[in-house]
Amino acid sequence: MFLGENMIKGPVIFVVFCDEKLNIKKVFYENCCELTSDENFIKYIPDDSKDKVSYFLKTLSATGVMLNYKVEMNVITERRPIFLTGIDMGDKKVLIGTLESQHIEAENKIEELKKAVINHPDFSKVEEELLNELSRMNNELTDLSRELTRKNEELKHLSIRDHLTNLYNKRFFEEAITKEIHRAQRMKYPITYVLADLDNFKQINDTKGHKYGDKVLKRFSDIILSSIRNDVDLAFRIGGDEFLICLLDCTEEAAEEIVDRVNEKASSAKIKFSYASKFVDYSKSKSPNISKIFDFIDKKMLEYKKQKGVKR
Repeated sequence: MFLGENMIKGPVIFVVFCDEKLNIKKVFYENCCELTSDENFIKYIPDDSKDKVSYFLKTLSATGVMLNYKVEMNVITERRPIFLTGIDMGDKKVLIGTLESQHIEAENKIEELKKAVINHPDFSKVEEELLNELSRMNNELTDLSRELTRKNEELKHLSIRDHLTNLYNKRFFEEAITKEIHRAQRMKYPITYVLADLDNFKQINDTKGHKYGDKVLKRFSDIILSSIRNDVDLAFRIGGDEFLICLLDCTEEAAEEIVDRVNEKASSAKIKFSYASKFVDYSKSKSPNISKIFDFIDKKMLEYKKQKGVKR
């Protein structure tokens, strides 16, 4: 069966003119099936759906109009359910295919357009008008789809980001870490986990106020983001003043360099913090226990802070 390569850009897939035997005489709109003149429309229908098309044709001949009849067709690289609408003009049939997921407002507009076509004494005079209207509707729905995609991306961003620091939040932590570990096991690369928290942060809040404390958290988060590799590493705020950095596919030496950058920038900003890290080579470790890894890091952090004489 025929497979088109173009992406569907809107709800209207094709508009074709056929004779009584469904031989395609003219194609003046299509964006995924690559329907061509002098081919029979049945060619694009899977064998197990041809009986439905026969019923469609009988009803169309009897009533003159058949609206939104669901049938399987070969579009792009797979079978898709299509709403097929037919208009019987005597020796000419108009077939309009739309996606099942079309917007209700667009569907209503298409219905109005079909009625106008049916009642028009000379169909050939409205071909260009019909094409322009269908194209305009597709453009409107494409814009709507893009806007919905943008809104969904904004909502996703808000759901996985910490509102103060713009780092990933604790809610997203488990999902992201699980995916990254599976990817590291599959691709056989290491991950370095760095746990960091600010020294004596409670004292900062108590003496200078929470607004100042928030500024310190935001500044430290900016330092982390400017030090790690964009679109590669992950950084999370997992507690009040606790942060986790995941350095992906990163050698121990390269991980140390990144931590040194954080240290240097934090020192310049007069921000003191403690950290502990764990390097895990997933080319050798098949099923590490993530809880044990973080228990180990947490113990290292406590020991380090105890040596420094600072509180968590």
